[in-house]
Order: sequence, then structure tokens, then C-alpha cells
Amino acid sequence: MKKAELILVSIVVIAITLKLFTIPGGSILGILSMALLSMLYLAVSFLLFKAKGTSQTLLSVATGFTFSILTIGILFTLMFWPGASVMMLLGIVSTFIITIISLIKNSSNESPFYKGILTRAAIFFLLGVTVFMIKDNWYIENQYADIPEYIEAYKKAQADPDNEELRREANAILDSVYREQYGDERR
Repeated sequence: MKKAELILVSIVVIAITLKLFTIPGGSILGILSMALLSMLYLAVSFLLFKAKGTSQTLLSVATGFTFSILTIGILFTLMFWPGASVMMLLGIVSTFIITIISLIKNSSNESPFYKGILTRAAIFFLLGVTVFMIKDNWYIENQYADIPEYIEAYKKAQADPDNEELRREANAILDSVYREQYGDERR
């Protein structure tokens, strides 16, 4: 299980790097790897963390659920999908709670179980806070640096989220650029 986690985390890092440097394939690799990592944490967290006893099993299931939410929140943030902020906040807060519980349990009972969860929770918490703190416009400005008119239209649409016309205008700009490049509306 730990090998599967390590492989998926490595693929996620590669995917995020590809996505941030706008290299083709980063988006699909990110979607697949983060979805699989999320499912791994959600489905088999009690096996991954090697829980023994009821309290450890409950903590490992809660940790898996928390890591799953935060992983999907990061995915939604990087893909500019709606609902990213809510998932990120929920994931960060619950990861912080898991970190505190693990810290308390580890200080009173130094076991590999609590140390493993504490290490992962601290890493996830820092990663989640970092992704959440970066402004949404930074991702857009990085992703679409060669289309400044889209960046401006996107910012206007974000400033007035109820205005559907602004959103359509931003999408039309992006669609026209893609039609020029590829000859159709593919993204």
C-alpha cells in the first residue's frame, strides 16, 4: 500500500509540474493521479496506516477521508473548477484537526502509527495551505500568459460571478484562440 501511495504521489508531483509549466498532458495526468490517490486514501486508509484497535482504525479512516477531500480540493484548484475553495477549506481545517490529534497522541504514545499520520498530516496541511494561499489569478496568469485578453476577461467574470455574459465572453475569447491554433473548439 505504501508503494502505491508513493508512486501516486510521485505522479501527482510530475503532473503538477507539467500543469504549472503548461506542458501538454499535465491536466489529464493530474486528474487521473489525484483521483486515484484520493480513492486510495478514502477506500483503504485503515490498511495504509496499519491501524490496530478501534481508536486507531477510526483515526485512520478520518485521516483518509480528510486527505481525500484535500487532494480533490487541490485538483479542483489546479483545474479551475468550481467548489475548490470550499473543499480546500474543509480539507485544511480537518487536516489541522488530524495533525493536532496525532501530535497529542504521538507525544503520549510514540508509536509508528501516530508518527506516520502526523508526518503525512503535516505535509498535507502545509501543501493545502500553500495551494490555498496562492491567488486564483496567479494560476490563470501562469496558465494563459500568452492570452492577455482572456486573463482580463476572466478577472472581470470572477469579480462579478453572477454575470453570465462576462463568463460567456471570457469563454468565447478562449474558444477563438483555440480555434485559431487547432482549427476547432478542442481544449
